[in-house]
Amino acid sequence: FGPVCFRAGLASHWTQYNGELWDAQVVPYVRAVLWHGARVGSYTVPYAHAEQMKREEENHFAWAKKRFDQLSLWVATLPPELHAETDPSSSPSVISQTQ
Repeated sequence: FGPVCFRAGLASHWTQYNGELWDAQVVPYVRAVLWHGARVGSYTVPYAHAEQMKREEENHFAWAKKRFDQLSLWVATLPPELHAETDPSSSPSVISQTQ
């Protein structure tokens, strides 16, 4: 995942979600798509990581652990979102936690 852009009318999905890490980007995105008509698109830009950045990250445990932690958070967070029968952001307990 990289930068995300969205219509201003969807901003409340991000501003009202009470996430702390990578879930704060991904869960609002999923909810906007599943429950509020957002569409997924992409735009390719010519970008390559700097060689120094690659050298710092490749084959280093700390970076591998960070990626593992990201995936672990998504594995724990996304299935309930993807299998929900109604919009989880509309439940009173979710709304009260975000205000």
